[in-house]
Amino acid sequence: MTPVQFVPRREIWFVSAFVNSAAVDAYARARELATLLQAELQGLKAEQLPRLADRPELQARALAMAHSVQLRGSWNPYVDGFPYHDENTGLHFNKLGYFEFEVEYFADNPERRSEIEPVLVQQPPVIAAERLRRLAAQKSSSTLRLDLISPIFVYVISEEVRPAPPPWTQEQIQAHKRAIGVWTEVYSGAWPDYNDELYDRRVAGNLSNRLSELHLIRKNSGLLYMAPENMSQFFDRYMRPFVVAPTAQLRAMHFALFSINESLDILLMRQAREDFSDRAVVEQKLRDLRQIRSALQMKMSGIYNELDSNKRQHYSSVLRHLLSEFSLERGGIFLRINEKFEILHEGLQQLYQRKQAADQARTERRLGTLGTLFSLGVLSDFAALLLGTANSVKSHELFASLVNGTFSAILLVVLLLAIAGRIRQRLEKAPPPVLAADAIIVDAQSRVLVITRRNPPFRGQRAFPGTLVQNGEPPTVALVREVKDETNLDIVIERQVGRYDATGRDPRGHIISAAYLCRLRGESQTLRCREDAGEAHFVSLEELRGEDLAFDHEDMLVDAERLLTGAAAG
Repeated sequence: MTPVQFVPRREIWFVSAFVNSAAVDAYARARELATLLQAELQGLKAEQLPRLADRPELQARALAMAHSVQLRGSWNPYVDGFPYHDENTGLHFNKLGYFEFEVEYFADNPERRSEIEPVLVQQPPVIAAERLRRLAAQKSSSTLRLDLISPIFVYVISEEVRPAPPPWTQEQIQAHKRAIGVWTEVYSGAWPDYNDELYDRRVAGNLSNRLSELHLIRKNSGLLYMAPENMSQFFDRYMRPFVVAPTAQLRAMHFALFSINESLDILLMRQAREDFSDRAVVEQKLRDLRQIRSALQMKMSGIYNELDSNKRQHYSSVLRHLLSEFSLERGGIFLRINEKFEILHEGLQQLYQRKQAADQARTERRLGTLGTLFSLGVLSDFAALLLGTANSVKSHELFASLVNGTFSAILLVVLLLAIAGRIRQRLEKAPPPVLAADAIIVDAQSRVLVITRRNPPFRGQRAFPGTLVQNGEPPTVALVREVKDETNLDIVIERQVGRYDATGRDPRGHIISAAYLCRLRGESQTLRCREDAGEAHFVSLEELRGEDLAFDHEDMLVDAERLLTGAAAG
């Protein structure tokens, strides 16, 4: 049997990126990058190619590929409202997305595409990745942060197989597995020494489906084959939205999560060194990272919904494969990130308490010194001495004025320092309150939703779902988002139950909560609690009465029940 040969028609390259949209037009930047990379490849010299020591005869063919390349660039936003601060560079970004480059070789002579082998497919992306690294090092690139760890995901698209298209049965795949196996690593490495064990290990779990298509997806590359009669009909309608786009999006998700994880690691190291000069700045960084985490979790919730509800077995198999390839399975890196958030929060609380105690002790020492001076009459004696000296030299009225003015200035400075110390002490004892929002969600059976808290404070106790409100964000908006994130439920806020600001209601500090009575938006919803948020259940009011709920949620329950009873009576 003649080994199968895939003839590439074109390629698609994806590069994940953070963008500062206030400073750069990402769509225009995509076109600029395509032009830059095309010029780089078309002007390539033989000595600039990665070495092909095992097959030197391929050097000329690789150079011909690079010189014939055509690129078209576009930008695909994925997550807006992405306030990412790069701790290494100090740069700020607000969008997550990916650049998409349509790559074509030998446009004027398509027959030459039959010369392209997997080992040759690696060459242009390696050159392009190095060019992107140099670009990222320039100051002019402060508006972009590219994924430079694994810079380019390469999709090779084929609709031609030589000899004639085989039926992709398991028997045919096994018969042609050497050729197919090589294409599973088109970007990250070609392996000429394939044996059965190596093939089975590398290709197991890749996706081969129907008689008319085959796709093999790895972490850095993929091969997509469709029979000619299906390519024009189904590639844009099916393959692009259900295979190509999810690959690029989950690659971007992988890039974002590991960037967040890296930022948290840097903050943890700074915390260990007690290198936080401004607690408010760090708290803002954590709020921004939490906002990013929530946005990404909402995206992942949509993917998990697809896995749970989509009846297309092929599509759900693709998603499961991609989640595994990019380390995005349920739990996983999200759990590690959440643990680091908790460690940072607890460390900041301890740092704040130590700083407060030190400042209070410093103020008390200053006030004590001042009190001692007054009690001993030192300041009054000093004043009398100066005034006596001034009066004994009556002819020197200027001197007397200077002495009196000097003494007055000294007393004024001492007094102002004492007052400032007292004010500072009071401010430190009473930091500004933080706003929170809590949801009392009632279903059609008049049951209310409670969650079992997985994290401190009140670990293991039941409570209503809620969230801390970010600066400038309406509490209702924050609450709707957080409930969706924590429980997968869409809610409608009916009215406010009350405002809760009793001293000591929250051990984390002065937190004021606004509680809202909410209903489900439709009844056909699936309650699914996030892995890091504990359990969630609808329970009857009778079951909750008298239970020791977290925070002051018992008071919220009483007030909500009063509203519900009044509404029922009305």
